[in-house]
Amino acid sequence: MKSMTLGKKIGAGFGALILIATLLGALALVNMRAVSSLAEKLSTQFVPESQISSDFASALDKANLAVRSYGLTADETYLETSRKALGEVHSALAAAQKLSDDHSDLVKLKEHLGQITPALKDYELAIDATEAKNKEVIAGRDQLNKGAADFMANIDKVIAGQGEK
Repeated sequence: MKSMTLGKKIGAGFGALILIATLLGALALVNMRAVSSLAEKLSTQFVPESQISSDFASALDKANLAVRSYGLTADETYLETSRKALGEVHSALAAAQKLSDDHSDLVKLKEHLGQITPALKDYELAIDATEAKNKEVIAGRDQLNKGAADFMANIDKVIAGQGEK
């Protein structure tokens, strides 16, 4: 070190700084490419997965509310609303299945899709059973209303007959 002149020492220090800056730049470039890859994965896989699951949950909530309302009121418009919402659920399910098939990294999505499909079929069967029971209840109410009308007509006849005697 003693044999180096001041200019050589400054030059060696400046060269070391340039080498360090170049290495840091290369490291930053490698890291940015890795981040870019992760950002692309985020935008093509995880954001669509989140959007699809949000759409699925929203449509399922609409269907649940409509089915519950139909079960309580037997109003056919609620049943139609639930069937329409279930169509949206099936659309979201198909989109999720396509996304899962296209991207092998979405392991949890594929796993949950396997669980949702049979549960959704059971739910639709329960809706059909609710519809059948509501139709039975409506038919029973119609019979009761007819019986009540006949009863009232007979009571009116009895009252009219009591006034004649």
